[in-house]
Amino acid sequence: MSQTTCNVADVQPERALTLKLQSAKVRGAIGIRHGLGCDEVEIPFHRFSPGLVAVVGKNGAGKTTFVDNLHFFRRLASRKGALQHHFDLKDSCRDITAEFGGHTYRALLNIDGMTDKQEGFLYCDGVPLNKDGKTGTFDVEVEKLLGSEDMYFYSFFSAQGAESLVTAKESKQKELYYELLGLSRYTILGEAAKKEAEIHEKEITRLRGRLEQLQLELGSRESITSD
Repeated sequence: MSQTTCNVADVQPERALTLKLQSAKVRGAIGIRHGLGCDEVEIPFHRFSPGLVAVVGKNGAGKTTFVDNLHFFRRLASRKGALQHHFDLKDSCRDITAEFGGHTYRALLNIDGMTDKQEGFLYCDGVPLNKDGKTGTFDVEVEKLLGSEDMYFYSFFSAQGAESLVTAKESKQKELYYELLGLSRYTILGEAAKKEAEIHEKEITRLRGRLEQLQLELGSRESITSD
């Protein structure tokens, strides 16, 4: 049986596309538990007809909490604090499946609301991109796929009350535009060139010193010969 393989680099040029949600399950989220009085909410988006999807409910029902979880990054865009601080069940989880760049991705986060421990898995067409389940490797794979967290939340994912690309400080805008236009690689190349230049400058300085030493030795020999 052949195994499906997925290279995140294959979808990099299509990064501007947003995730097309297929399903979402959120379990143990404090906002939903307090608002709806239930431990878990799951919505099969793939069963809906194409078009706009609205999440409707009374104030405090947990709508914002649910929408805040409809992405792959380990944060809530409209809430302060670490993601795990917004979950309180020992078997809390966030399980999001979405289409992106012609592939189906699943981002599974298991969160222990008692100890704040987490494990994360990112799958592409059923194949795990990080097999160890560590949040560090999970974050790396998500950023490879979608770009930086800041870029995603300042542009593609608009959250309630969150700062936008338009209202961001000039320095932040410059940083995001660099990433959006793909100019960050030139900064990396520039830094690499700078380090390479420093190495060559040190070698040139060493060779100049050696040349001066040889010239002095040659002058001494000429002086001895003339005597």
